[in-house]
Amino acid sequence: MGLWRTLIREKKGRVMRRIRYSKISEELYPQIRRVMERDKLYLNQEFSLDELCKLLGSNRTYVSYALSAHNVRFLSMLRCYRVDFLIDLVTGSPGKYDLEDVALLSGFPNARTMLHQLRKYHPDVYSLVRSLVKK
Repeated sequence: MGLWRTLIREKKGRVMRRIRYSKISEELYPQIRRVMERDKLYLNQEFSLDELCKLLGSNRTYVSYALSAHNVRFLSMLRCYRVDFLIDLVTGSPGKYDLEDVALLSGFPNARTMLHQLRKYHPDVYSLVRSLVKK
């Protein structure tokens, strides 16, 4: 225990902060995933990091740290959940929805934003969506 205290004193609290953040990250990340998957919060176009923090009873710093510790950014995570939902929606009932409906049901603000996101980050899904939506 003496060596531990010496190490903490030498680093002036930096080590303690890293240890605390990693422990929080280990506990918080599964909660984030659970809440996102259970409640499908990503389908809300207005969903934000602040709202997630309120639901988890945490703050932006801890939630952002938990995500970045797993090499994830909030908006990227949101987009991936939306794209997964979009794929299920389009493949589950091909030709049933038009682009605007698919975008709104998946949590994107409009079809243009959805297509831009798909073209930029998921080109294979972009092709799939274009082929399976109602023309």
